[in-house]
Amino acid sequence: MSSFELTDEKAIDVLIFYIIGADGSIDYEETEAVDRVLDDLDYDPQEYYHDTLLYINGLSTEHTNDLVDKATQWVCKNFDDEKRKFLFVLLEGLASTDGEINKSEKEKLDKLKKYFQKNNC
Repeated sequence: MSSFELTDEKAIDVLIFYIIGADGSIDYEETEAVDRVLDDLDYDPQEYYHDTLLYINGLSTEHTNDLVDKATQWVCKNFDDEKRKFLFVLLEGLASTDGEINKSEKEKLDKLKKYFQKNNC
């Protein structure tokens, strides 16, 4: 996993993948919502699709989970409380793209919310 170095943007990318892929698939509405979010954040969507997703798709489930853990730790170490709250709201919005937050998305969001709280980071 050394060929993929985390940055603020890539940590966000990994967590976006973690949430929108929570139900086992990423549908068109979710892809469109990610494109809008990345555009609004002035991120390069091609970096998300070409760098992050291609890298993650080549990983085993165990290595993907390790990468998500590392991205979560990155956010705690490098983002202040306000930026973590903003990221959580962004992820929550992506999870509700289809009009609801399913059980798997809720579990992952709850895990991130607990981890992102000031006392846990």
